[in-house]
Amino acid sequence: MLVIKRYLRHESADLCVMCDDARWPGLNCRGHQYAVLPGGHVEAGETIEEAALRELREETTLEARIDRLLWTGLHNGRPAEYFLMADVVGTPVLSGPEAEAHSENNSFELLWAGPDMLEPLGLHPADLVPHLTKLLAKEQAQVVHSAMRLRKAAAAASSPTVWMESAGWRPHNQR
Repeated sequence: MLVIKRYLRHESADLCVMCDDARWPGLNCRGHQYAVLPGGHVEAGETIEEAALRELREETTLEARIDRLLWTGLHNGRPAEYFLMADVVGTPVLSGPEAEAHSENNSFELLWAGPDMLEPLGLHPADLVPHLTKLLAKEQAQVVHSAMRLRKAAAAASSPTVWMESAGWRPHNQR
């Protein structure tokens, strides 16, 4: 899954919501590492689905279609909806406002993450982690199951022609 790995450090702890939430006693913000999914706000006249696709394109240059609603919850105290994307096309490249704002104290990095990386990365909101972990585990199980079926079929096949015939193709000499 594609996440945006973040590092954010404010000049003053007074300006930092995360320092305030953690009741940081110091005057200077110590900096925070966390990760988020691509996303953002809904613009006027836009559906939430259109916004999700636009934000994905703006932040990562990827194109996709929405498969389904994955989870509804809160992000920074506001209602948020998370969608499962399908038919993703392109190579992810950081772009848009995130690329423009990227600096030493406000960094953005696109990162492919597996289910075991979500907690260590500090995926925000944390309530999303179990839902994504379950989804990714299910997807991995389906891939393993499909691979096992293919291996069994290959073992049962007496020649590569069987594979080709099952796909509706035969060598010229066997038509």
